[in-house]
Amino acid sequence: MRGDRLLSILLMLQESGMLTAKVLAERLEVSERTIHRDMVALSSAGVPVASDRGSSGGWRLMEGYRTDLTGLTRDELQALLLAASVRLPSDTDLRHKLESALIKLVTASPAEHLTDMKRVRERLHIDGLSWNNSHDSTPWLPLIQEAAWNDQIIEISYNKGDQVAKRTIEPLGIVAKGNIWYLIANVEADTRIYRVSRVIEARVIGEPFNRPADFDLAAWWQASTRAFYEQLPRYHTRLRMGEDQLAKLRRTRYTHVQAVRDIEPSTGSTVNAIEADVVFDSLEAACEVLFAFTLDVEALGPPELREAMLQRGMQLVEQYKH
Repeated sequence: MRGDRLLSILLMLQESGMLTAKVLAERLEVSERTIHRDMVALSSAGVPVASDRGSSGGWRLMEGYRTDLTGLTRDELQALLLAASVRLPSDTDLRHKLESALIKLVTASPAEHLTDMKRVRERLHIDGLSWNNSHDSTPWLPLIQEAAWNDQIIEISYNKGDQVAKRTIEPLGIVAKGNIWYLIANVEADTRIYRVSRVIEARVIGEPFNRPADFDLAAWWQASTRAFYEQLPRYHTRLRMGEDQLAKLRRTRYTHVQAVRDIEPSTGSTVNAIEADVVFDSLEAACEVLFAFTLDVEALGPPELREAMLQRGMQLVEQYKH
């Protein structure tokens, strides 16, 4: 994230006084050209950076540039710095505004806070992006944002896969989950979710709407997300395994360990001494996970799971016995 690098440059310049583009580039593992572009960005944000030529020259902050913030405690400043570590989707100017605001915040901070801020940045990083970091194209996001800010009714054309639907909606807010934007809107007395990347066209009708006074965007999103997960299919199983396999199973995606019981080891074994109730999304998902554990995890039930595992094992034997 460029904002993270710009803050690093600021902290280094405030600590060292003057540094060459080469030194900055080496420390931040970027090119000198990138450093020059970063200096332009700092200047655009209102930070007076200056370049001194010559063998003893380099980049520096103009003398006397720093004003102390009154009323902002050290803990509050650190909290703001941590909050800014959460990555916003890159297709919105909110990220650039955040960068600019945080740069000004750092340069206006009391000198005694800088060491603590540097320690925080060195020791904690928050990555708000999902592992499946796909990038959605959202050309209509600025218009939707503006309409949500101003409580304006908009008309959208929305890609529903096999058809395009037109809706007149009241945008209540937008949510960024990982790198994906969602629009929450009232439509025909119902509150619905739209993926912004599927909006083909949008226009502001110009009519204002009365936003519900009791609508809490964060609370609504959490309730909606919880309801979504509760509606997902569930396949309950009973498994036998050892402690190492249990720990590995807990780390497996879309696998939920609900209850664990100590049992007597099976004959001739001192390992498989744990029985667990485990929930998968489906019978097929359970088979895929358990097959990866080979002989280390045994399915005790339900019977159709044992039968499915047996059939897979026989198919594997047939495939490799010739």
